[in-house]
Amino acid sequence: MLEFKTSREIEDIIAKRIKSERLRQNITQSSMAKKTGMALTTYKKFEHKGKGTFDNFIKILMGLGKITEIDNFLKEPVFSPKAQIKSNNKLYKKARVRASSEQDVVGSNKNNTFAGMSPFQAIIAKAKKE
Repeated sequence: MLEFKTSREIEDIIAKRIKSERLRQNITQSSMAKKTGMALTTYKKFEHKGKGTFDNFIKILMGLGKITEIDNFLKEPVFSPKAQIKSNNKLYKKARVRASSEQDVVGSNKNNTFAGMSPFQAIIAKAKKE
């Protein structure tokens, strides 16, 4: 369970997993460094200490043929952020219309006498009429 680990501990775990996968595929560190376009010392530092750039991490995943594993932990959002905002705005607008005091006053008047008035004006007009 990675959720209770420090970032340093997670770096070590990832480095060990990468090393295990490299060994499982029977690839030497030298071959892996060449495959990824990294210097051998840079690759060794990543594998032993878990230190390196995100770019190097991506290159290593590609070199191991594991880049598709990114899809397993970073799923595409179901809704795009733009669609989510539009959806939220529609809900907000609908809620405002339903909660409008003008709708209550004007909507209750069948002749729509108070149409075009502010809610305050409609209330005063209705009070005067009664």
